[in-house]
Amino acid sequence: MKAPGTMKALIIEDSPEFFLAAAHVLEQAGFEVLGAENGTDGLDLAAQQRPDLVILDLGLPDIDGLDVCRRLRTTTDSYIVMVTGRRADQDLAAGFAAGADDYITKPFSAIELDARIGAVMRRSRRLIEPVNATDLRLDEELRTVAFADAVVELTKTEFRILEHLVHRSGEVASREALAEAIWGTGWDGVSHAIDAHVSNLRSKLRDLGWTGKVVSVRGVGLRLVAPELAS
Repeated sequence: MKAPGTMKALIIEDSPEFFLAAAHVLEQAGFEVLGAENGTDGLDLAAQQRPDLVILDLGLPDIDGLDVCRRLRTTTDSYIVMVTGRRADQDLAAGFAAGADDYITKPFSAIELDARIGAVMRRSRRLIEPVNATDLRLDEELRTVAFADAVVELTKTEFRILEHLVHRSGEVASREALAEAIWGTGWDGVSHAIDAHVSNLRSKLRDLGWTGKVVSVRGVGLRLVAPELAS
């Protein structure tokens, strides 16, 4: 994976060995690499430097990595790849719910890290029509969804899910198609990763006062139902 132009990557990690390994991969991909050994310094550096990508270890010495992820999501539009030594479903779901775009488990190879970085950075920018059959208005630049006079901000992944469903309003989108739209081709993650993001998305749509639904079709995928058709 080769990063387009000069981009910044921030590694928040207290292990020198891991930092050097990740930094090498990122530099080979064309990133300017920044580093922080704890969550406090990482948050400060992210606010100052506005990196395009954050590699975030969940096991930090001062602040829980999930909390760091949540705080990053309120201040930066960076892609976030969380690093964990565990692969329990609940841990991964919590990371995605906190706003992470992808994850990688230790130990891992340089090839695997490069592939994960490529997956989160690879997405096309499309202009979305301001009005659609669901009456939801999506703004990709601001990453918001609006209904009537209300507006809420979405995470990158929530936005990609909603964008995919809006363009197929009324049709069922398979989980495989959603995963490809979100993380790119070849992603081998588990379905609960999407479920965690969808749960957050549903909550935010309710906050808008939108009465439509994101419906799970068992064994198939997800479907966006317009308010007038929702029961």
